[in-house]
Amino acid sequence: MFKNYVFDLYGTLIDINTNEWQKKLWEKLSILYKYKGASYTAKEIAADYGKYVDAEKKRVHRRHPEYTEIDISAMRS
Repeated sequence: MFKNYVFDLYGTLIDINTNEWQKKLWEKLSILYKYKGASYTAKEIAADYGKYVDAEKKRVHRRHPEYTEIDISAMRS
């Protein structure tokens, strides 16, 4: 009997389509940050995220030109 199952959820078994550029996402994130004491506008958060994504894409492409996916958790300032 198995108690645990491990699989890759991102494209292997099912296709997940996300839209990180929805305005509502960044607005809610801005509210969350303000609640925690950090004041950022939705536009500031989205712009910084975009910079990190672009930088990570370039980094991954330099090492693996055939690889198209990035690891968001690898993006640290």
